[in-house]
Amino acid sequence: MSGRATVAAPRVPPPGDAGLWTFLAADIFMFGLFFLIFVWERAQAVTAFDEARRLLDPTIGMVNTLFLLTASWFMVGAAHAVRHRQRRAARRHIVLAFLAGAGFGVLKLSEYAGKIAAGITMLTSDFFTYYFVFTGVHFLHFIGGMVMLVVLFLRLGTAREGEVIWTESIASYWHMVDLLWLMLFPMLYLMRV
Repeated sequence: MSGRATVAAPRVPPPGDAGLWTFLAADIFMFGLFFLIFVWERAQAVTAFDEARRLLDPTIGMVNTLFLLTASWFMVGAAHAVRHRQRRAARRHIVLAFLAGAGFGVLKLSEYAGKIAAGITMLTSDFFTYYFVFTGVHFLHFIGGMVMLVVLFLRLGTAREGEVIWTESIASYWHMVDLLWLMLFPMLYLMRV
């Protein structure tokens, strides 16, 4: 025996509220099932899915990806600022995250409007059923995140109790919204035969 004692590194809990992580895991699992169903259905009708996919503009999907990633980057800055008791910087980062998120929302809604104006709806094809359902559910998650940003901004103006947990929880939720989009974007806009 060498006489040296090994000390385990302290365990760092995940950021945010533990209950939130249960929700995030369940949500990611649900979307995982959605993705498997989509891939299965696509395998049954590759040509039809590919023809429908060509009606989407991957540039719009890429710009939306950049909006969401930018918002996430600002949320990382907000969490960092809150941990260092820099409330003003945290609020500024939250506003910037909200603005980047708003860019995503406006572009997504204009994309939906363009598709509907062109006569493309959920009933157009199986691909567009999946497109509207998946991106619609994602959009609801996005709206939830935007509401959380407003609540967090207001809360950081008054409350001090639980600031770090609130900020980290909302940042973690926002990152989950990003992660889902990072799966949806290539699956719907880029995946070819």
